[in-house]
Amino acid sequence: MTDKHPDKQPVTDEEVVEQFTQRLERRADELDAATLSRLRQARAAALAELEKPAARSVNNWVWAGGFASASVFAVALLLVLNNDPPAGQGFEQMLADTELLSEQDELEFFEELDFYVWLEDQGLNPSEV
Repeated sequence: MTDKHPDKQPVTDEEVVEQFTQRLERRADELDAATLSRLRQARAAALAELEKPAARSVNNWVWAGGFASASVFAVALLLVLNNDPPAGQGFEQMLADTELLSEQDELEFFEELDFYVWLEDQGLNPSEV
């Protein structure tokens, strides 16, 4: 082992990696035959697992994703289809609301919106005040 800085700690990442690599290689050379055999078997088993097709797990995720997407779509569709206007309000009422908001006085309305909310909380009609 040739240290560039024998009295100092490693200065760069490359030197740290080099020292650890050398230490690991020395320790690997000192392993007994039984340990080496178990390591080889574990490595072979891990490599065999990598070679197995992963189609089954991917197929499960595709089904789960499809079911989740269909569920979200169904709920959204139900919400849209069941969104009936309150009783007595139809197209005419929505049109009147749109006309009210498009008038020139809309800025004044929004400036006094807190007042109108307070009136509504009190149960008073703004046209009566």
